Amino acid sequence: HEVAAAFASRVIHSRAYFVFYAGCIVLNMFLLVYGVIELVRANWKPVKESAWYMSLDITSTLLLALEVVVRIVAAQKTFFSHWHNRFDFVVSILCIAALFFYLDEDFVIASIGVFILVLRYVRQISRLAVFFYGQRRLVGSRNEVVDITFPEDERADF
Repeated sequence: HEVAAAFASRVIHSRAYFVFYAGCIVLNMFLLVYGVIELVRANWKPVKESAWYMSLDITSTLLLALEVVVRIVAAQKTFFSHWHNRFDFVVSILCIAALFFYLDEDFVIASIGVFILVLRYVRQISRLAVFFYGQRRLVGSRNEVVDITFPEDERADF
């Protein structure tokens, strides 16, 4: 249990995770822009998505769910203590459920799927803002100078 948490924590703080996360954001932004363009072309009526779009959307949903699972394992009991993590978890579950709406062409069912998709994009955009804010803070902290010298009278004799 502790080994999995330590591994998940190392993954979350790795450069590979940064690249993975950035890739997920790019994929989601592409899907969002493409989806909106297709809706505008269809005069805001539901459109039947192509197989490649559905495949990318399913992949994106599963990657986001995987990301939430890794964060749950890393944070353990503290994950659900933050409202944004609870929101991420609920949206991920709803997005997985929405995958089944691809199979139904009923307008009401399709509308529910679109609503869940909007929630997913709200989640991604808010996480993108948090991500860039965190990166800005991280870059800002790299420029800080930390004095690690001892005053003459407190210097340890080694």
